[in-house]
Formats: sequence, C-alpha cells, structure tokens
Amino acid sequence: MAGLDVRAHVTFGGCLAEGAEGRIARVILRGGEGGDFHDFAAIGNRVAGVAREPGAVSHR
Repeated sequence: MAGLDVRAHVTFGGCLAEGAEGRIARVILRGGEGGDFHDFAAIGNRVAGVAREPGAVSHR
C-alpha cells in the first residue's frame, strides 16, 4: 500500500446475503451468521474525517 499513498486504511463490514457464492460463504450462512453488517454511521464519520484532512479536496 506504500505505493498508493494510503494512510490509516479502514475496513468496514459488509453484507453476506443468502445466495452468496463460495464454500465458506455457504458454511457461514448455514450457521445462521449471515446478514447486513454495514455501519453507516462509522462510514460517514470516516468520510468526514478524511474530508477534513489537509489536501483532501482538490480544486481543479
């Protein structure tokens, strides 16, 4: 990631819905652990923080 100038990357939860492909996904779904794990408040807070960083907005 050094070549991409990435700083403090964050991974957010997503959604594992019925019909997802892949052996591991099927095992998780069979175990009743699927669902929507999006945390839109956390995503919004991260976006707001990135937007406040110096140089975040480029005026072209």
